[in-house]
Amino acid sequence: MDSWYKEGETYDSIFTSLGSSYEECRAEAVGLYLSLFPDVLSIFGVAEKDAKTITYVNWLNLLWGVVANGPESYSVEKKCWLQVSLNLMLFMHYFGVSSAYLLEAVSF
Repeated sequence: MDSWYKEGETYDSIFTSLGSSYEECRAEAVGLYLSLFPDVLSIFGVAEKDAKTITYVNWLNLLWGVVANGPESYSVEKKCWLQVSLNLMLFMHYFGVSSAYLLEAVSF
């Protein structure tokens, strides 16, 4: 390890307003990634035959959040998103996390 928080620093003091977006992005990315594994989904009672559908629905839900809910959650006056989750959804969509990778993974 070559770096760490200095005395008095916290996660929130370092990442400020970006911190909650980062944490939500991490959580969504982990959820999307883990939904690719039928063994993980089986923990929640999902049958193996339904695994690809669950992954696809997760991906679709992410995109729906950007397309349908995004415009109503943007403040023109403040020039920012009013919901943390939209920062992450736009980031993930922009970098193709939700589109190219998951579409390949759930191709029927």
